[in-house]
Amino acid sequence: MGSQPNQDWFENAAPGGSGSSGPSAGSANGGCTYDGVVAPCIGSAATGASGWGSPTFDDEFNSSSIDTAKWVVEGPRQPNNPQEYACYSPGSVSVSGGYLHLALQDTSCSADGSNYQYTGAQISTSGLFRQTYGYYEARIYSPGSNGTIYNWGAFWLTGDNWPAGGEIDVFEGFHGAAGWHFMYPDGSTPLWQGGFQQGQDYTGWHIYAVDWEPGYIRYYYDGKLVGTITRGIVSSPMRILLTYSTGPLNNVGGPVSVPQTMKVDYVRAWKKN
Repeated sequence: MGSQPNQDWFENAAPGGSGSSGPSAGSANGGCTYDGVVAPCIGSAATGASGWGSPTFDDEFNSSSIDTAKWVVEGPRQPNNPQEYACYSPGSVSVSGGYLHLALQDTSCSADGSNYQYTGAQISTSGLFRQTYGYYEARIYSPGSNGTIYNWGAFWLTGDNWPAGGEIDVFEGFHGAAGWHFMYPDGSTPLWQGGFQQGQDYTGWHIYAVDWEPGYIRYYYDGKLVGTITRGIVSSPMRILLTYSTGPLNNVGGPVSVPQTMKVDYVRAWKKN
């Protein structure tokens, strides 16, 4: 979700889970197994699994407002990426019905001396929660039609002092598809790796997760491994972010459609014992 170039470098992509059956169902402890590694089961209750313990972070969005002990509602402020068409405003963030709502509104806004056509949203755990390594999972609803995701939503992690601290895009609306990326620094130059699920329908509700460990980053969509990255793995602690914005079609985001709302059922994180 940071200032990405137009072209990504792809490593070990498995579109639609091809070549991988994903993690197998676990026992009563709620665990799932992939390559002999026990991880929290995709979509499980927030009780943790063998070898992981209880979540280090968990928000089920069951209250009537944002939990300010867990999240910072950002804005009014400029977007992260200069290609975005929307600024971020607290007025686009709400909680109701057990879901976080991140709206993209068909209203212009101004932030830091710049004007934007639309008003979007971003929340983060900045100053409240950050972690090195671990397993992060969210259940997210992405607006779209005919298998194409609208706009530019994201569930991602980033460290301090970007790009030095790295960035993990667990899910990102990318060219209308669901994309996963990792950025690591080469000095002051951000280098991008990743892929996207071209031809796969990730509109509506889906579960997105990442297992970030010292030697690898593994991405899981609906319980299936979709990509693995092993190059340039960083060890800087990262915070969690959720963003809903929009940008130019065929460059970064999907088709621009406003007003729309990205919804989030829960966000959870674990760390190995």
